[in-house]
Amino acid sequence: MATIAGGRKTGRTPRGDRKTIIAALPVEHLAEYLRQAELRQLALSEYLCAELARDHDLDVPSYIREVLPEITVFDIRLPDVQANSRLGKRTTIRVPVEHHTVYVRNAGQLGCTLGDYIRARLAARHHFDDAD
Repeated sequence: MATIAGGRKTGRTPRGDRKTIIAALPVEHLAEYLRQAELRQLALSEYLCAELARDHDLDVPSYIREVLPEITVFDIRLPDVQANSRLGKRTTIRVPVEHHTVYVRNAGQLGCTLGDYIRARLAARHHFDDAD
């Protein structure tokens, strides 16, 4: 939280331009994502944003990097984006605008939706079975 002279709190520190990605994540994966976020004392959206950034060799946003311990980077390949998983409620992920552009471009090149692309990339990073 930012402060001004006199010690008054002014609200959350600015996080820069961000875009929202809404993705329905597999129910069986969500518990692991929540567990990992909690271990790192991050909100789910912040954890997923960091994972996606690292997966694409992008800088993890500074507001996350300040509190984020090092995460092991897995050697992964792009999984089948048409995984047959039962999807849970939609999850909102706030990502930097420049990262969003990369994700949209990659999804387009693969001929899949942004939601399917995000779901597949996160599954691959966490080595879930349907990502093989």
